[in-house]
Amino acid sequence: MNVREECAPTSRTRGKGKASSLALAIIAEDFAAVSAGGTTLLELCACGIPTVCFAFADNQLEFAEEMAEHNLLIYAGDVREKDDAPHVICENLVCYTKDAGKRAQSFERMRRLVDGKGAERIAAFLQQYKRDV
Repeated sequence: MNVREECAPTSRTRGKGKASSLALAIIAEDFAAVSAGGTTLLELCACGIPTVCFAFADNQLEFAEEMAEHNLLIYAGDVREKDDAPHVICENLVCYTKDAGKRAQSFERMRRLVDGKGAERIAAFLQQYKRDV
């Protein structure tokens, strides 16, 4: 499998913000995503989309590293410190293309971490608070 072919832009590839060449936000047929290490990772967990993430700012480092330590995603490192960051990200993305078991494991772990019902819990809390006040 050729990394360049795997990471070539397609109609299913979107870039976001200033880092569009790195952020890629690849979501292809619910296959995998590439994302910076911010709170978007929690949204990807709620969807169970296997993810290769990277740090793009200091406030993303600890969270991205911790998520990887728990085998929730693949962490490609701090892109500010890697000249070959796009290549490293694509190499890690290819790991998902070759390993359905790794994708399934990430899916299960991610879905266990975030159940997607946070808004419902907040609404229930606010309704209860309103009744109590």
